[in-house]
Amino acid sequence: MAVALSTDLLPGLLSTLQNDDRAIHIRGEIKSKLCSLITDCDVIVDRWPDYTAVVARVNAATAKCPVHLGPLVSVFTTHTARLETLLRQPDVLDWSARIIFVCVEHHAGCGQGHRLSTQILYSGHVPPDDRHTGQPPSQAKTRGL
Repeated sequence: MAVALSTDLLPGLLSTLQNDDRAIHIRGEIKSKLCSLITDCDVIVDRWPDYTAVVARVNAATAKCPVHLGPLVSVFTTHTARLETLLRQPDVLDWSARIIFVCVEHHAGCGQGHRLSTQILYSGHVPPDDRHTGQPPSQAKTRGL
């Protein structure tokens, strides 16, 4: 079940994400909302308080600038199947619309560090060379940056 977090719960979520580099995009969305920089973002988790998947997306119904931020959706998870379940819920995303997912992929690296790469996944109305429209998460296209 998707749980949309109220603003008063966001500091608690933010504190649990501080030590995970993969959550950099989600942390940025939460900080922007808490600082009233971008308030059009909804933060949704798979369950609360023991979440395993987080989605930050623009609420098209209340957004002041939906065209500017509209298709961007930040995701973070510690359990891939639960993220996919969350994304498939109809009140979380509109799969017929253009969606650009932003997330950080974690790779085991050499030595002491890890390699992190931002991933952009397209779904819905994507660039002309892509023919996928409205595909669920397992069928979305990926492009690493």
